[in-house]
Amino acid sequence: MFGAIKSSRFVLVQRAATSTITKRSSIAADPNANVPKIRLKDKALQQFNVELDAFQKGLLLNSPSSTQLTRQELVSLIRRANHLDLPQHLPLIFQLAKSTVYLLPQSRGFANLRRLFIRSFARSGQSEVISSAIRHFSALGLDPSEDDYVQLLTAQEIRGKFQEQLDLLSSLRAVSYPITPNMLFPVLSLSSKINDLSQTLEIYREAISQGISFRDEHVRWLATACARSGKMDAFLEEIKSIARENPGRLNGVLTPISVNTLLKGLVKEGRTRLAQSLLELFYQKKTSNNQPVLPGDFAGELVEILTNPPREVGKISLSDLTQGNPGEKIESLFNDTKKKLVLLQQQKESDLVASVTSDDNETRKLLPAPKENRHFEELIGYSTIINGLSNQFRFDEALALVGTAVEHNLLPNQYIWSNLVSSYSRAGFFSAAAKLINQIHKSGLGVSLVTYRSLFEELCKLLDESSLPKKKG
Repeated sequence: MFGAIKSSRFVLVQRAATSTITKRSSIAADPNANVPKIRLKDKALQQFNVELDAFQKGLLLNSPSSTQLTRQELVSLIRRANHLDLPQHLPLIFQLAKSTVYLLPQSRGFANLRRLFIRSFARSGQSEVISSAIRHFSALGLDPSEDDYVQLLTAQEIRGKFQEQLDLLSSLRAVSYPITPNMLFPVLSLSSKINDLSQTLEIYREAISQGISFRDEHVRWLATACARSGKMDAFLEEIKSIARENPGRLNGVLTPISVNTLLKGLVKEGRTRLAQSLLELFYQKKTSNNQPVLPGDFAGELVEILTNPPREVGKISLSDLTQGNPGEKIESLFNDTKKKLVLLQQQKESDLVASVTSDDNETRKLLPAPKENRHFEELIGYSTIINGLSNQFRFDEALALVGTAVEHNLLPNQYIWSNLVSSYSRAGFFSAAAKLINQIHKSGLGVSLVTYRSLFEELCKLLDESSLPKKKG
């Protein structure tokens, strides 16, 4: 046994030696070829430490300026600290730089160097160091800029210091400093991550009252905060107020990304009927030349739906499902959409081949953009609601919506199929799940491992439960 281990170790050592000789010969031919990245990083790190040590000693020994780093070398040192992921050295570099002429307001390139320092601190979340730097520059007679506060708020976001963000905003308001959207950007982002919905809404509404216009990212974060908190009504109320007061602003607020965030939040709360109504409103309305209608143009209908939402049905019980045949409409769905599915699949494959093989820029201009953003987001919207319906065991409605998606030239993806298969299996309808997989395969769409796994996982759970010893009594 030990002889076998020794011989196997010898083979491994021999292979490693052969590999090393081969690498060394290739490096000898070209010194810069095939050099392991870790060695290059070690070399860069060693050079960085040498320069930092020389910078520090030169200043501490009060040596002549000719031995100190130049401004360009100082900038290079800061950038390499960022590149090598060494944020712990940045405060020391800043302290050393304060002893040079480079951080004096009258020196050439001071503004760029100051910005570089503060943004480097922000990247690593060093909010205390940024505050210290702001105080240092204030002592030199320089008022903090908007970008200084943006970077400070960003550093606080990285470290999850939400209360410090709020305190900073309060102190700025107290001295009538103008709060800009860029400053609120990291605050709203962090508040949505920590699910502090009340604070998020307060910040959002106060900014709106001050006439601040928000970008789509801000609204999406607000929707995300509401979705995570399970309080989508708060976001819907904001949408209604915008639709009533300034309908045109809906075009920038309800973009496909924020709409899909809204749909996910509603599905999470089990409000699939309302989500479906909004899906039809946002994605199925087209102009005469088949272009999507902008949300501002149907603000009245939106307010009507949100004011009088459709009655929700909820999850169907398994006892009700067993009285019928949940898989009976699978075959009819594929019979009705077979031709369209084949055409959409062929179009997808031809677009993929053309985009891969075409090197001609002129030809590329004639091809559709990859995933055509609008269609991609639209499919995500359909997928969200189909998954919600199938999770509620409302299979007939889910299949009907799949058919609607195909009618709108959307090819269902593997996530839709796998979720349907998983839901049929969880409900105990394994024959329906198998029939769906068979129909997908017959249609030439291809069945992914994810879809098969959805069926196998539920089968394994069933087998595990049936193999467990039954409790006595």
